[in-house]
Amino acid sequence: MRAATQQIAQRFEQRFPEGTFAEPSHENVQDSRRRESVELLGIALAIAEPITQKPLMLLRAPKSAPMLIGDNPVVASNSLHGSSMTGFGLATDGTENAEAYGRSCQSVSVFLVNHRKVAADETRDTAFAFQAQLTVTCGAGFVARADVHSIDSSDPDLRIADLQFRDCFEFAVGHNLSTTSTVVEENCFNVRTCWIPQAEVERTTVPPMERVVLQMEALSILKDGAEAAASLQPFVTSYRKWIESQQSILQSLAGRRLETAETLLQRASIAASRIERGIKLLDSPIVLEAFRLANEAMAMQAKKRLS
Repeated sequence: MRAATQQIAQRFEQRFPEGTFAEPSHENVQDSRRRESVELLGIALAIAEPITQKPLMLLRAPKSAPMLIGDNPVVASNSLHGSSMTGFGLATDGTENAEAYGRSCQSVSVFLVNHRKVAADETRDTAFAFQAQLTVTCGAGFVARADVHSIDSSDPDLRIADLQFRDCFEFAVGHNLSTTSTVVEENCFNVRTCWIPQAEVERTTVPPMERVVLQMEALSILKDGAEAAASLQPFVTSYRKWIESQQSILQSLAGRRLETAETLLQRASIAASRIERGIKLLDSPIVLEAFRLANEAMAMQAKKRLS
């Protein structure tokens, strides 16, 4: 650094010889400023010098190592064998002879433990494990567990979701990360951790209903209230049949889920009655004209959106 500073000072002296900035009353001030400029240039060079050096390249490569948990899940931290995984181990903890859905099973928690010492700043990444993933397999299969976190929630949306997805089960839960399970014919033999979980959301479709007219263009040219009732009343009839078919499901529910289901069916019956009263209002020419205009506007907007 000292040699570089001297070189800069020499170039500075060559370009701006002594007396270039001199004034009778400010000679000492200019000399001081010139020295400060040299020092600042030297500092700037000292800061920039390391950037010109070849950086240390650390490549991240996937590594893996197996470990047998065995029949006893309550074991201490074990080291993973293999030079690529030196310094890492697994810690397990569990409960033996647990009962779940009438089956004897074990509840096991598995943690990846990093025993490596903290390295210097230049090589500290060598002591880390980036996006580590744990994969656990069980020949006897994992026991499905229902998610009941929202069953007693005061949030209506969470309670409805708990009711609708009551047949969905989980086989593993992550600690500060997510998990995914491989399920084949309702059996799961493999679970693993994942950082960005993915799931497919089923599309909601309207089942076919006979003699029901719901096309907006067709509804925009209804002639009178009688034609409106013939086109829309079958919808109410089909809706009430569906509500009646859901009553049989109540027998398989209990507690808060039963309360939620009964509330939803009650609201569905109220909605069916409201729809029926709305259809009867179409006997009025003014109401029918407003209904036709609304459907015509929505049909035009749909065409424009899809074009």
